Amino acid sequence: MPAEDIPRLLHPGRAGLLVAGPLVARDSGGRVHTDFLPARGGRRLVGWALSTVADTGGGTVTVWPSGATVMETGVAFLIGRYIRGEREWAGDRDLTVVTVGVAPGPEDLDVAVTPVPHRMRMETGGRTVDYTAWELLPGA
Repeated sequence: MPAEDIPRLLHPGRAGLLVAGPLVARDSGGRVHTDFLPARGGRRLVGWALSTVADTGGGTVTVWPSGATVMETGVAFLIGRYIRGEREWAGDRDLTVVTVGVAPGPEDLDVAVTPVPHRMRMETGGRTVDYTAWELLPGA
């Protein structure tokens, strides 16, 4: 996959959640509307992400830990949108997806999750780079 497919994100400078709704608006030029919700007061990200994704109506939430890069988070976002699309195509009723671009640390975990790795190969600047993002499934 070419690196140009990664959404253009600006690093927020702090941890939070990148939330995307279920649909692409017809007048958006194919772009998905996203919101960044900054973490406040030492809030742990994973439990917050799992509760937030339930409110998206079939959207995706990408966890953005403070140490994650724009590329890691962009890959996780793209993988989450891909997983969501595959579930919709397969007729799955649960279309909500939570992903993270770096392995979640204990400081982010406040609920039991099963991290499922998804690998993606990116081509950028004439070289190929392998990335791993994790889908976070509730329960252990």
